[in-house]
Amino acid sequence: MLRQRDRVAVCAIMKNEGPYLAEWAAHYHLLGFDRILVYDNDSTDETRSLLAALQDHGILQGISWPSRDHKNPQTAAYEDALSMIRGDCDWALFIDADEFLVLKRDDTVWEFTESFSPLVGRVVVNWLCFGSSGRLAKGSGLVTERFVLASHPTFAANFHVKTFVRPNFVKAMGVHAPETDGITVSPGGARVELRDETFTPTVELSIAQINHYFTKSQVEYGHKARRGESTVNQSAPGKFDKYSEGLFNFHDRNDRADPSASRYVGGIRDLLAAWSAWLPFDERNPSSQTGLDG
Repeated sequence: MLRQRDRVAVCAIMKNEGPYLAEWAAHYHLLGFDRILVYDNDSTDETRSLLAALQDHGILQGISWPSRDHKNPQTAAYEDALSMIRGDCDWALFIDADEFLVLKRDDTVWEFTESFSPLVGRVVVNWLCFGSSGRLAKGSGLVTERFVLASHPTFAANFHVKTFVRPNFVKAMGVHAPETDGITVSPGGARVELRDETFTPTVELSIAQINHYFTKSQVEYGHKARRGESTVNQSAPGKFDKYSEGLFNFHDRNDRADPSASRYVGGIRDLLAAWSAWLPFDERNPSSQTGLDG
């Protein structure tokens, strides 16, 4: 017999993610997350107006989060989110705009979290990195439709994790795996010992994975590079150094097709069609938004 339904939150910090925001929100809404928190970090595109519309219709909570004097705007945003959801949510996932959780055994996130013992403080989910699928420019379609070629599971970057935590167990916030009380397990419930609070000893994708669309197309990667790192203050040296051509080439792995996210495409398109009456852009055709086709 299932215990009373858990409340589950997802939190992300974003900058100039307007072309992807509604799809991302629809994906996590479809998975059954009760609270979706998005921190807007100095966006200059349509992100602000989209967040306002999505908040007005109860889909998510948008929080303005200028860099100001935050040494690490991302960690600071996560700490702020944690302070809001303690006592309100049983679980929280901290994730990025280019990361899409895929559940393979369960239909909803609350079914997924029901499977864990009360002794579990965090559940670490491995990345599966997707390449550019040979695309140069954005083109039409959802992210999960356009990019279906992924790295081999043993690709080095896939040992990274993102993490579900019990908010009341968190002792210190981290980008990949907040430090918590309790035990750390894989999505299948096996105990895991992390290296550097970031990497698993093996890659486990059978129950759940984080589809990481790190590169997207070459043009989109260029826009990502011009945004800079979310973990670095806007005025800090090195803000725009990370996203080099070499890093693109390292992550542009197109070893095999992985259609795991296709199970959500119909539901996402239905949501975007329903939301199109009040969203400020045509979300049935995400490529209709500005700035990424050339």
